[in-house]
Amino acid sequence: MAKYYQPEIETASREQIKAWQDERLVKQVQHVWDNVPYYRKKMEEKGVTPDDIRSVSAFSRLPLMDKVILRENEAAIRAASPKAVRRSTSGSTGVNFHFYLDEGARSAHSAFAEYYGKRLGIRKGKTIGIWGGNLKKPEDTGFVQKLKSFLLNLTLLPGYGMDEACALEYLAFIKNERPSFVYGYPSYLAFLA
Repeated sequence: MAKYYQPEIETASREQIKAWQDERLVKQVQHVWDNVPYYRKKMEEKGVTPDDIRSVSAFSRLPLMDKVILRENEAAIRAASPKAVRRSTSGSTGVNFHFYLDEGARSAHSAFAEYYGKRLGIRKGKTIGIWGGNLKKPEDTGFVQKLKSFLLNLTLLPGYGMDEACALEYLAFIKNERPSFVYGYPSYLAFLA
């Protein structure tokens, strides 16, 4: 976890945080320059090299990307990583957005979740997630998701298209299951509340 997160940053001064942000940005820019030909080409078109980006204050010199550009150039933007797994957003805006996560990013996500769960006093136990995706019956979920849910003691409830009747069913389910933690998109949780 130390590679991705430094607990001491929580008590750092503004100057220390800025130095850490600058350091991370410099590393990230060098990484994309070395590993993502499409982004390197866009940087060259703007006349920018990694040597020009030494701090967050130079961030505006980098070429901007948006979802349209990323969708249209998905293969060219992907950094070479044999362990990268293609993932997708739920498509709550109408179109799914695909992206890649390597093993390090997935491990970091798990480490963050574990660390902050402990910091917030969330005990291990039943977890319910109200996440994106189309409404499906739990029996329609694939084997891998069922196994993951079993091992993590997790139930995922799809939030896309949730109406009042569905929300009432979810609230009854949550009350019955008595989970130690419920997470989800803020809009879904606000609707339930």
